[in-house]
Amino acid sequence: MVLVINPEIEIKNSPIQGKGLFTKVPIKKGETVWISEGEEPYDEKIYTDEEFKEFQKWCIENGKEWDAVANGDGTHTAAISEREKHPGNYGNHSCDPNMGKGYVALRDIKAGEELTADYAQFSTKDWEMKCNCGAKNCKGTVRGAL
Repeated sequence: MVLVINPEIEIKNSPIQGKGLFTKVPIKKGETVWISEGEEPYDEKIYTDEEFKEFQKWCIENGKEWDAVANGDGTHTAAISEREKHPGNYGNHSCDPNMGKGYVALRDIKAGEELTADYAQFSTKDWEMKCNCGAKNCKGTVRGAL
């Protein structure tokens, strides 16, 4: 089975960065949204903090992109990820996100709106990135919370 994107979501150019996930339909606050379903195109693993540092180093040395989430318990779920093969990789950060953990809508979302999450809730305290979200409450720099 191939990984397929939810037909009510599309990937298109984002004002935040690169491409993003946009809903074609309104979403009510509290609804859970599925981004994609089917077989994952990569082998996801759980790494300790030390193993994750080695994984990142290897990816950088070998020109590989990765996707990772800090689990908040000293482990990270990560995988080498070809962005175009996994729709969830197009989810952008916002300091005023409309999606929370588990892809639950934090507020009513209008059709055509970009689906965003706060990367800080999935990242360790030693991680940070420059923010491009453009929200009124933009922090300028996003720092991990875990």
